[in-house]
Amino acid sequence: MRTFEYDGHEITYDESVLKDYRTQKVMARGDVAGFFDVLEKLFCGRDEEYADLVGGTAESMTPLIQACMEDAGSAVKNSPSSRPAKSSTKTS
Repeated sequence: MRTFEYDGHEITYDESVLKDYRTQKVMARGDVAGFFDVLEKLFCGRDEEYADLVGGTAESMTPLIQACMEDAGSAVKNSPSSRPAKSSTKTS
């Protein structure tokens, strides 16, 4: 779970949903009903609340979803495990 600020609102989401195979499958298929199930999982059951905060339409959720993906991506980039390992091999 991660929390970040978006347009003055605190948003909590489950970043593992973004990487989940089933999520990717739903998105690739364009399964509209499945997409809403994904949003419910992504936002830990608070999807309708967040939709109201950002404009009340499915379309208004797109920038919020993108912000979650960016936030999750920046967390990965800044984690110690994502940094290149230092080589112990000497070069001459």
